[in-house]
Amino acid sequence: MSRSIRKIAIIDIGSNSMRLEIFAIRDNDWWLIERHKAPARISQGMYEDQIIKKEAIARAREAICLFAGQIALHHIKKVRCTATSAIRDALNQKEVLGILSEGIPFPVEVLSGEDEAFYSYFGVRTSINIHDGLVFDVGGGSTELIRIQNGEHIATTTLPLGAVRLSESFFKKSGTPSETEWKRLERHIDKTLREGEILSGGTPKLLIGVGGTVRQLARISQKKEHYPLIPQVHQYSLQKNQVNRILMEIRKSSIENRISSLGVSKDRADILPAGILIISRILEGARSPLLTVSQHGLRHGLFMETFLETTKPPLHDISKDTISRLVSRFGSYEESRSFRRLLLKLYETIHPETMIDKETKKLLRALGALALTTLSYRPTGDSESASFLLKEECPGFSPQERILLFLALTQYRTHSDITIRKNNRSLFLSLSPKDQGRVVFFSRLAKLVREILIFTSGDMPQLSYAEPHLTIRDNRDEEEGGIERLVSTKEMEFEKGRPVIVIWMRIESYSGQNGARPKSIEPILNGEDNDNGEY
Repeated sequence: MSRSIRKIAIIDIGSNSMRLEIFAIRDNDWWLIERHKAPARISQGMYEDQIIKKEAIARAREAICLFAGQIALHHIKKVRCTATSAIRDALNQKEVLGILSEGIPFPVEVLSGEDEAFYSYFGVRTSINIHDGLVFDVGGGSTELIRIQNGEHIATTTLPLGAVRLSESFFKKSGTPSETEWKRLERHIDKTLREGEILSGGTPKLLIGVGGTVRQLARISQKKEHYPLIPQVHQYSLQKNQVNRILMEIRKSSIENRISSLGVSKDRADILPAGILIISRILEGARSPLLTVSQHGLRHGLFMETFLETTKPPLHDISKDTISRLVSRFGSYEESRSFRRLLLKLYETIHPETMIDKETKKLLRALGALALTTLSYRPTGDSESASFLLKEECPGFSPQERILLFLALTQYRTHSDITIRKNNRSLFLSLSPKDQGRVVFFSRLAKLVREILIFTSGDMPQLSYAEPHLTIRDNRDEEEGGIERLVSTKEMEFEKGRPVIVIWMRIESYSGQNGARPKSIEPILNGEDNDNGEY
């Protein structure tokens, strides 16, 4: 299998900003190398006559030349450069494309509204497990809405509802609308959404938002909530009332205050009220109480089309691909097979009365796969590899699942639960009591799995459980005959208030002359993990 790296560049010429993302691909793995943004606002001043102004073209030209320089630096041959709403609607589109393309070694492709909606859907669908729901992408010039059923997009629409477009069209004074202007814009958004009809399909099981305005909204919420994974927004969720509270605060505050107090980027501060109002009215129209944010949309969809070499989304759980990529990057998936199988088997042995649920199985498989990689080596969490699960988006895993896995992995390499509370206290407290208990439970299970595989030299043991006794039998010599001997016992507490007596048994074959019995076996475990600390 080749270990060479190839690179792909994606350029998105949006109505408000232009972005470049450079990805690396090696075998079945990929990762983001660089991300650049230029606040070109190519749509500024165009909505009266649908003509992109010379100043805006000049800003866009400067940005695309800078992007081309970065692409040349990386020697990238595969470039996908796309333009959306502003250039799509411009009457001087041909002139704009001619200026932007001059001397640039790649074409500029204008996406139709339908294509823009599809790639936004594809970006979400390949980074979040969504079976039925609604995806929307709020941009500077337009909003795309995509209805999803059985994992496939069944309806799409592009509406002329963009943060720049509406701010310029409805507000006399940039960024500070009057009460009359605000009400008029609200009525306009509601009317346009009704005419789009896509919201009439019923309340979506999952409502996912994409785009710069959605990400900015999430970061404001995270700052207010003291969210532990700032600035990661992928799969961050906001309640409908949170969105409306932030909207009212943004609307009443000055542009300067939005930047200084709320951390809003300068290029978005003036258009944010209109952008968040679009989001609020979509929530209202969809009758959805919750908004889930996706970091990945159009650009990710364009990249994944190239990476997967198909426009068909995967039918399986996205988390499986993420774990497979991480393990291939930081370890070996084959080497983790026994650990994964035994972790699941041990959980099911201790809980024979219940069927393991889908979420728990996903987390245990992920923990088992990552436990033998460098992601679990530094228990203090201060190394790049140890904190990878917190610093990078992990498609298919919610923020809570990433925190849970990170804590379980780091705790699995230590002797005491104090490590969690001392070194990762804020992360631990951000979890629900149920998930805090699962961190301790999962890490202790993983520790026992490690000890079992050492005890059996990597072979799968026989497990039996009669509460509170868990018996572990190493039966490697069973076929040769011999006797079963007790090696050691120790008490562990996997879950609060539920002690387990672990019994280690080994079948020893006869050795020496005249069938002499084996010598007495000393306990191989020192009971170092026998702590009954609270969760």
